[in-house]
Amino acid sequence: MTDLPDSIRFGDFEIQVPARQLLRAGEDIVLQPKVFDTLLLLAQNAGRVVAKDELLNEVWAGTIVTENAIARVISVLRKALDDKSSPARFIRAVPRVGYQFIAPIEQQDAVENERALAVLPFRHLADLDAERGLGLGIAEALISRLSQLPDLVVRPLSSSSEALSRLGEPIKVARYLQASDYLEGSVQLSRDSVHGEDLAGRHVNDLGPIWSFICAGQQA
Repeated sequence: MTDLPDSIRFGDFEIQVPARQLLRAGEDIVLQPKVFDTLLLLAQNAGRVVAKDELLNEVWAGTIVTENAIARVISVLRKALDDKSSPARFIRAVPRVGYQFIAPIEQQDAVENERALAVLPFRHLADLDAERGLGLGIAEALISRLSQLPDLVVRPLSSSSEALSRLGEPIKVARYLQASDYLEGSVQLSRDSVHGEDLAGRHVNDLGPIWSFICAGQQA
């Protein structure tokens, strides 16, 4: 294969090539290795008919299998992509020849030494209008400050807010926005103070926080 991009997007799917992950709207879809390799080969050659012999040589190199193995993998792949309609949305079969990836794709390479951060709206613990506004304000202030750091790209609050309302889970939001890290926290108003709880920076591939702290301040 030629040099691969870091990600390939089509529809609401994204192939994260180095991590060997398929995401749909930020949610991980587990694929067996041969299924992932087949998807990657087809997507990398989008628009071109990939012959069955090429699939066998690239995906099953050194292994003796029949064309039935390709058909089984394509069936699993179509199910994972929800590509069961006729005509196909993503993978078109060319009888007696091979398969063609027919959806438009967008390829993207990571910028060297660049990190992307998604700052999520702070959760409001008491569900008060004042807390909702304060949570957005804190996130916007953090984005303004963090955007001044070199080699760091901070996603807009509008993007993270929209994605959070749709996807629900912070890690899915970060993956959807192609951010390597994300910042989340909570805010609560009491009678004379503002409490920030569980403020944490996290990496999309780590379970625990990179850092976290609790802060509190007096209301003006």
